[in-house]
Amino acid sequence: MAGLKSKVQQWQEAGLIDPTQADAIFAYEKEKKSGKFGRGMSAVGILTILTGVVSVIAANWYAIPAEAKIGAHLVLNIIVAWAAWRAAAAGREMMREGATLALFGLTLTFMALTGQVYQLEGTLSALTVTWMVATLPLIAFFGHTRVVAVPWMIAFLVTVTLVMSEYLDDLPSFWMMFFVTAVATHLPLCLIGDGSLKIFQRLKPAFATTFVQTGFALLTVNATCATFYWYAARTQELQRIAQMAELSYNQAYMYVAAIFGVAVAGIAAHAMLCRFYQDNPARKLGVLFAVVSVMIMALPFLIPGGEAGLLAALVFIGYWIFIGWVGQQLAWSKLISLAIVLVTIRIFAIYIEVFGDMLSTGIGLIVGGSVLLGLIAGARKMNQHLKPGAAHG
Repeated sequence: MAGLKSKVQQWQEAGLIDPTQADAIFAYEKEKKSGKFGRGMSAVGILTILTGVVSVIAANWYAIPAEAKIGAHLVLNIIVAWAAWRAAAAGREMMREGATLALFGLTLTFMALTGQVYQLEGTLSALTVTWMVATLPLIAFFGHTRVVAVPWMIAFLVTVTLVMSEYLDDLPSFWMMFFVTAVATHLPLCLIGDGSLKIFQRLKPAFATTFVQTGFALLTVNATCATFYWYAARTQELQRIAQMAELSYNQAYMYVAAIFGVAVAGIAAHAMLCRFYQDNPARKLGVLFAVVSVMIMALPFLIPGGEAGLLAALVFIGYWIFIGWVGQQLAWSKLISLAIVLVTIRIFAIYIEVFGDMLSTGIGLIVGGSVLLGLIAGARKMNQHLKPGAAHG
């Protein structure tokens, strides 16, 4: 409460709130935190009991009849489903979200248990796909907050990864690269597009926000990883895997170019349909970020050549300077700090790559560490300057 008291006092001195509002804020925060210790201890107690039950079951697992295992699990699922329904009817949000998340996970374990007991054949990807499809109505009706949205998104991405890893192994190397690159490019854009739909934002705001944030995060990660492909002998590698797939170099190049061409065309079509996001600067900035990220991913694939370590570093640095600029436009201090730190580390990595002897490395460590500390200090000052704007945004 000490930090809150200081902040509220600053707001009061700045004329943002009056003494009555300050007292109301203190009363609200005090009431909200009054039962926090009790709720925390209750959660620990419940978790302890559940852990004990699981341990007892695990110790006698092979002695339990198969029908009893499945029956007990089914009863547990029904109880949790009933709890989710009752919580939704009573308007108890946190209980509903917790029960929904629990049933989401229990459905997976029930499917896995059934497969184990009856020795059903199948792959892990088939199990997860069936699980995601079977639980979709549950998530649609009862999941409304990030408590469910974030785990569901993680499960979705894991499912996509499992499906790709199991079904792409039999393809030639070129087609493996083609599909992985296509998914890495288009999946984030689809998530952003779905999360930007007004009907989705109205019906499932937490899920819509999670979709958009996940899409931008994946774009950032994928574009950053693509900068390291500059280290590969790109033309030679594409020729090699194209030959294995019985394709010419030009054919393989056009297939890869089509991935990024379709992505840019899709972004342009979306912008035109939305009338270039008039009076919505945040959406315009998002489109710019998406286009730049796709271009960063495309460049090492579309520009022929051999290893280009220095170019890899320059593209990485340029991309993260751009991300820092985006953070500044959004008054997002944490993103600016992350961009500064990563740019500094990458500059230091270039120094080690170019000057590899111990003396130069030692000097580079001293200089790089000093620069890093200076940039972090500067970032903190910039963060303090941007915090009012971030809070307003």
